[in-house]
Amino acid sequence: RVWQPLFEEFYARDFPCLSVHARPIPAARPLLEELLARGRRVVIATNPVFPEVAIHQRLAWAGLEDLPFSWITTLENTHACKPHAAYFREILDRLGCTPPSTLMVGDDVVFDLPARQVGIPIFLIFNEDTPPESLAQADFWGSLEEVWAVMGGP
Repeated sequence: RVWQPLFEEFYARDFPCLSVHARPIPAARPLLEELLARGRRVVIATNPVFPEVAIHQRLAWAGLEDLPFSWITTLENTHACKPHAAYFREILDRLGCTPPSTLMVGDDVVFDLPARQVGIPIFLIFNEDTPPESLAQADFWGSLEEVWAVMGGP
């Protein structure tokens, strides 16, 4: 507990300065709004190595802080981290979902692809940094705009 005030001060004063290195992804908000409007449950399954205050700041930087997510994984509320299978199982258990009824949308081959270990289908956001050989490990891949093809929309 000795360190707690130092961390709180850092996240209140210094961490917000990092926002200059972040920018919203234009396709993210419309996709999330449409999923939520259709009654889909959306989880922000970010690696929970940051406290809740930092995750909410990052969501604000992305322009997504006001959306009604079903759950946001944080340091305080999650017991495992990516890429461990226990992390993905905890999300399924928390929401009462089965793997086939979910879709992991992510862009990190190291941290997001392991959701397949528990049977969750993967949509890998492909970008210039994505190793081409990792596409074989994903169930689907493409741009964020192409997630709709898998979701059966719009």
